[in-house]
Amino acid sequence: NDLSKAVMKRHDLSMQNKDIEICIDYELNALSKYKDEDFYDKDLKALAVKYINGVQLQKDALSEVEGGQQIKHYQGFAERLTALKSITDKYGLLKDNEDYIATYYNYADKAVENYEAIKAIEKDLDQLKNIDSDYVDDFTQRFVLKNHTKYSYDLSMSFTFYNSQKIAIDQYSTIYENIEPNQTRYLDFYWPSDAVSFNWASEEYLR
Repeated sequence: NDLSKAVMKRHDLSMQNKDIEICIDYELNALSKYKDEDFYDKDLKALAVKYINGVQLQKDALSEVEGGQQIKHYQGFAERLTALKSITDKYGLLKDNEDYIATYYNYADKAVENYEAIKAIEKDLDQLKNIDSDYVDDFTQRFVLKNHTKYSYDLSMSFTFYNSQKIAIDQYSTIYENIEPNQTRYLDFYWPSDAVSFNWASEEYLR
């Protein structure tokens, strides 16, 4: 059927290292019409819509910034895989396809766990939005981060610095590795001498 063809075609495109937007657009072009179709089986319709909405969330994630991108991507992935698993369990979708079982079916529960983890980490990182950085010396500032979650992760942060005319004068990224549960970490970053303000964005990677 069209769903199994679209799922495995996206899998093949991904294995060919095609851009994620190409993979997503292929599925949306193939499946979006079914959101407005009448189904004899209402449960199947609900699962199909759940899957398509998951694909759309991943599409929407591409235009998000500062954490929203990751949240929507992980949520969309979890929605897709849990919908597929239910369809396989109830209707036998691709149950004999080893690539599908290994890549999608067996990973559904983990996809949900990862989504919950990213949500918890993103919420915890809100603490950085509510505190000021402190000077360590003339060229270094730091945030103090306490990991209140049960997850270990790496944190990538990008900084952009501005002069008194609000012109960007410098930017760079750094990674703070292995931030463990209940750990307090000093997130030191370089401060250009002629900068008067800055902004930052972050991205988390589960360990």
